Amino acid sequence: MTDTTFDQYKATPFEAEEAKFFSFVNEQIEKMQRYSDIDINNLSFDQLNRQLGQFNNIYLSLLSLKAFSDTQLKKDQMEFDQWYAPLYVAVRAKHNRSELAANKWLGKAEIDIYIQTENKEEYTKWNYALMLTEGRIKFIDNLIKSWETHSRNLGTLSKNIQTETSLAFKSN
Repeated sequence: MTDTTFDQYKATPFEAEEAKFFSFVNEQIEKMQRYSDIDINNLSFDQLNRQLGQFNNIYLSLLSLKAFSDTQLKKDQMEFDQWYAPLYVAVRAKHNRSELAANKWLGKAEIDIYIQTENKEEYTKWNYALMLTEGRIKFIDNLIKSWETHSRNLGTLSKNIQTETSLAFKSN
């Protein structure tokens, strides 16, 4: 792919939103790598406690971000529905006239396609905004699952250190 081929993708009206999202994704991955990096060969109680503390802060932040994103999706969906509903009603009223037989009426899928083609730019904008918000939510869900796995790993390490410490005391 040449630079000019890539330029056509960069020139979309959604570039700024997409760039912000990818920046957010990369930042979260870097944070997770940094905070989850553990030297298990030289792990002390203090380091483990620090890891557990960092986990809680990040986990709570992710849960808050998830709640915010869920709310944003509902808001975006509601705004889309408010834009879409009058168009749907207008197309249905125009094409599904009472003098026509019911089997000649446009169905929901046909009305949807009609609205999409007649309002392509606006529909694309709304659809893309919803897609980005849904993508954020899926990414955050996966981050939360990863942090939950990290928590279980920290719990296992904590139990291992406790066992090793108690065995060291018993042998002395």
